[in-house]
Amino acid sequence: MRLLTDSPSATRDFLPPGASWQSCATHALDEADACLWKVFGNGASCYYCDIEDMVGSSDSARRVVLIEFAPTSQFAQAQAAMKWQAKWPSNWTCLALEGSQFQGQRGRPWVALRGNLHLTCQYEIGLPADQVQAGLTALPAVAAAQAIRAASSLRAEPRIKWVNDVLLDGRKVAGVLTASRLEGAILSAALFGIGINLAQAPDLPRQPFAPEPGSLAAFNVELSRMWQHLQIQLDEGVRRLREEGEGALVNAYEASADFIGRKVQIWPEEYEGATQPEALLVGRVRGLAPDLSLLIDGVDDPVRKGRMTYT
Repeated sequence: MRLLTDSPSATRDFLPPGASWQSCATHALDEADACLWKVFGNGASCYYCDIEDMVGSSDSARRVVLIEFAPTSQFAQAQAAMKWQAKWPSNWTCLALEGSQFQGQRGRPWVALRGNLHLTCQYEIGLPADQVQAGLTALPAVAAAQAIRAASSLRAEPRIKWVNDVLLDGRKVAGVLTASRLEGAILSAALFGIGINLAQAPDLPRQPFAPEPGSLAAFNVELSRMWQHLQIQLDEGVRRLREEGEGALVNAYEASADFIGRKVQIWPEEYEGATQPEALLVGRVRGLAPDLSLLIDGVDDPVRKGRMTYT
C-alpha cells in the first residue's frame, strides 16, 4: 500500500514502527499517483511511504493520500475528477486532517476540525447499477458504524438515522455521502465521503433535522486507528456487495437502524424549518423495503424521500 503526504510531521502516526517518509519530486510520480496529487496535493511537496498491507484489509494496491489541510471539499474535487478525467485512478483513499468548505448531505456545511476523521475514497464496482444502488447507499453508513464499534473495542454502540447519519446516544457523530460513475447500465465506480467526529464535536447552529453533534472523545481513539478500522470495513462492505449482493448490506443497515419501531415525522426535502407548517406524514416505522425506503404504519406506499425527525 502506497501512502502520500504533504506533511511528514503531521502524519507520522499513520506509519508503522520503523517506517519513514521519503521525499519525491512530483514529476517522478507514476501516472496514478500524479493524478491524485494534482487534485489533492494543492501544489505542495510530496512525500511517500510504501507499507505492508493492513491486517484485515483486502486491498493491497490502494493508494492513500494524507493532507494536513484541505482548502476545499475533497469529495467535491473527487466527483469532478471522476466525471471528467478519463484516466482517473480507482481504489484510492484521501484523508484531510483539517479543512474548509467541506459539505454534507444536500450541500450543507460540514466542519472539518483537527483530530476528526475526514475521508474520501473510491472503489471499482463493475456491477449493474440497478442491482447495487441501495447497497451503495447503505455501505458507508454500515462501515462507519462498524468501524466505530471496533475502534472503541465495542464500548460504543452507534446507530443509523435514515438515511445517512450515524448517532451515538442520540447525537450525530458521523455522516456519509455516496456518488457513482455510470458506464451505460454498469456502475463502474463508487465514491464515498465519511466524516467522523472523533476528537471533538463542531459548534453548529441548531437545525430542525440535524441531531445535536457529538463526538467519540470519551473513547480516546487515535485518528490513525479509526482510519484503519474504517478502511477495513469499507473493503469488507465492497466485498459483500460483490459476492453476496446488496441485500446483505441493507440487512446490516437495518440491524443498526435507530428508527425501526419509532414514531417519526417525514418532511419535504427542501423544508428548512420556517416555511412548512405541517409534516407530510407521521407514523411508526415498522421496517425497511429492499431499496431502503421506509415502511410506515398507516401509509400505503413506501417512503423513498424526505427528511426525518423523531416525535
